[in-house]
Amino acid sequence: MFGAGPVAQSVQHAHFLNAFLVASACIPAYLLVRGVTGRALPAWLAAAASLCVPWLVLSSFLLTEVVAYPAFLWSVCAMLVALERPSWRHDVLALAGISLAV
Repeated sequence: MFGAGPVAQSVQHAHFLNAFLVASACIPAYLLVRGVTGRALPAWLAAAASLCVPWLVLSSFLLTEVVAYPAFLWSVCAMLVALERPSWRHDVLALAGISLAV
């Protein structure tokens, strides 16, 4: 048994989760560009471009790279927040993001 059911069904659920995880990378990409430029159009273009990367093919495989891509973008987003608004909370958030990405 893999997961909570038969192997074929569990693999389908894992592929669905992988597609969701890769697609979730557009959120930190949007926030990063919006934070740097302050404009919405480039942020939307960056969010769309983050979904058109060659790594999107990896979402069809059961690999850890599927999680590493959005984790990296979230950690960079946390670092940007820590640089823009310095505080110990933002520093802890950036360190947590970096440790998650590593």
